[in-house]
Amino acid sequence: MRKKSDPNVTQHGVGATEEPSSSSDAHSIPQTPTSMLTRSQKYQVYQNISEDMNHWNDTENGGDGFRIEEKPIGSHPLERYVPEEERKGITEPIGCWATSYGWCKKEQLIDLVKEGCEEEDLDNTPLVVNISDWYSPRFDCKVIYKLKVQFFGKNREVIAEYKTQDQQPAGRDWFKMEHSQALPPSTRYILFSHKGKDEQYWAGHYGAKLTLSSVILTFPPKN
Repeated sequence: MRKKSDPNVTQHGVGATEEPSSSSDAHSIPQTPTSMLTRSQKYQVYQNISEDMNHWNDTENGGDGFRIEEKPIGSHPLERYVPEEERKGITEPIGCWATSYGWCKKEQLIDLVKEGCEEEDLDNTPLVVNISDWYSPRFDCKVIYKLKVQFFGKNREVIAEYKTQDQQPAGRDWFKMEHSQALPPSTRYILFSHKGKDEQYWAGHYGAKLTLSSVILTFPPKN
């Protein structure tokens, strides 16, 4: 499911500037998260984008590769779109990864047991997995975005997968990809991967921008 979020969300201490910023000194960039969960109803951990690729595996680095932007260049500030409750604990302005004219793809493998899930719950408890990701074009270039999430068993066999894609014309808006489903029983790992590029083959970083990826497990209420 893809939706364009309301750009009129009240801003809290957000600067509206879109001036270019360097990608080389991303010392205070907020996030580019992924996931996670625990025994509680839901729990999410954001990873600081300033850690660069430390938590991601960039399996495709086409064109001029990924670039980190402390503020989205050529797109609206993401704070206009993300509800306040989703921004808790996230440094502002919200940064992003900009892709290029060749596919730029990164992925992360989530070990559910390492993250605190009990194997008994993964096998027998009806859990819901909620996946989300934010992406945007630039005002001057059309883009394509793809997402794939795979669910693996104990021996890393694929149990199920979900994938989607979207093409956007030139514009400044951000879009949120959201998907919820039952976690397949016996899942032990979740592989989250997304990628983007521009569709006009321009040198530089005019492709889809990616940020605020998340995977959240929801446990049923305790009796």
